[in-house]
Amino acid sequence: MDKSQEPYLCMAILYDLLLETRKPRKRVRNHDGVGGYKDNLSDMDVFCGFSRMITGEPIEESRGDSLRRTVSDFKCCRARKSIYIPFGDSSAIAAFHKELIGNKEKVYRRVIEFKNTYLNEAKCIWLISALIEVIHDDAGIKRDEHFEVSQGIRVKAQDIVKATHISFPVFLTDVLRYTLEKRSDSALGENTFHQWYTKEGPRGEWKFVSKIGCEDKNRDVTFDIPNGPSTKESDAENFQEKENINAVEGSIIVNSADGGKTIARESEMESAVAVEQVSEEEVLEARKFCKEYEKTIGLLPLCQIAFYVDPIHNNVRKMYSEFSLCKKSVRKEILRLKSIPEIPESGPWLRECFENYEREIKEKGLTERDYFYDGAKYFRRAYELYSEEPVDLENNPPIFDRLIELNPTFFGFKSIPKDKCSMSDYIRDYMWEKEDHPERIITPPLDYLWNDLGLCAAQDESIVTEWICRFVITSSYWLDKKKFAIDERWDHVEIEDYMIKTQEDLYFYALLRLYEVYMVERTDTKII
Repeated sequence: MDKSQEPYLCMAILYDLLLETRKPRKRVRNHDGVGGYKDNLSDMDVFCGFSRMITGEPIEESRGDSLRRTVSDFKCCRARKSIYIPFGDSSAIAAFHKELIGNKEKVYRRVIEFKNTYLNEAKCIWLISALIEVIHDDAGIKRDEHFEVSQGIRVKAQDIVKATHISFPVFLTDVLRYTLEKRSDSALGENTFHQWYTKEGPRGEWKFVSKIGCEDKNRDVTFDIPNGPSTKESDAENFQEKENINAVEGSIIVNSADGGKTIARESEMESAVAVEQVSEEEVLEARKFCKEYEKTIGLLPLCQIAFYVDPIHNNVRKMYSEFSLCKKSVRKEILRLKSIPEIPESGPWLRECFENYEREIKEKGLTERDYFYDGAKYFRRAYELYSEEPVDLENNPPIFDRLIELNPTFFGFKSIPKDKCSMSDYIRDYMWEKEDHPERIITPPLDYLWNDLGLCAAQDESIVTEWICRFVITSSYWLDKKKFAIDERWDHVEIEDYMIKTQEDLYFYALLRLYEVYMVERTDTKII
């Protein structure tokens, strides 16, 4: 193989594309205040997740120089043998292949877990386009090499750019299969890396400058895990014979040798195994909703809260209202497409959650008084009166008096006044101090917020409603039992702070946190 070949799909290049798809890097403000400012999205973190996605086993938890050098070399396609790289190990490749035959769904689940942990879902659309472009343009990949783009649907490399419906877990799993079996040695990808990346000076950071995956191609990418067994090997072979693949309104038409046509729609495959039958029109409506609100699809759990609170309310955020106007079967399909667990659309769960919350914040000493009187009016009014008021949840101002002396050498607090901290830090320090020094008299967090910071005398009621919602959200992380959800999809339900734009969003987010803490069934043992 000519080392100048570009592009060249291999394990390292796949890893590089995944790095470019990861969530935004930032210093994390932990809601519960525990730990430092680490976002767990470093190159090493993603590499460890990448390895676990393939092998199902965690890399040794070492974060020393050996792993750092290994990851750095691997990223740049410089061949380096290491215990941290199991990709060239024939036994690991055989184990992965065996898993694909015996329990492919387990691999799909690891792929989705990797996606939920490290990747930005909106960028995943770009990732799919980039992989398709690389596969199509890689001269070393045989033109009749087949890649599975959705369950049971295999496409030749020469025709892959025509595929318009892609199942993310299925396609990425098959790309892993190909690179493991045929491109585990990444040395020949070095030229591709240097074509795609540049840096200023020997100590500069590598910057991705390639235009790969930026072509204007409309593709329907789904992230749900296919239900039921995959198409049998013999059937898959029949699909591959003399196929001519064309995209026709989300369908893949396979022209067989005898002139007949087989139309394979993934939605039809899914509905065949679903508990409730969903029509093709309803599936299409659900997919249109996901496409229309692709940039804010991370708020989908809050759509359910909005429907529960008032299904005919004209919400500030159009997405909430549009979700509520969908038929029940379409709403369920939208949630299924995005692997979001369902929240009951009726029943007194909200009242039960809030009663439990009020009781527990008193038991844990977070307040000595009842500030949620009169039907928790200052909580409800965030939605009823001030839903359009803008909020900035990422801004967690350091206005609370610090309870624990700050270590001045801790770099993470350089820009924060030494005598002040955020609400989450105050709650953390309060809980720790009350445990270690129960004799110390400290103002409980909610009392501090209400009296010392002047919420009780605030002239603008919208400030009161915003801070009450903030307190419910932040304090809920100290009430969470930290056990494993029976429905593992709840492990991946997380609302990014930057998406919360108004008090309407904030109120729904607070209700979601209460539901997660008190209504999601949990266990001490992870369900696998």
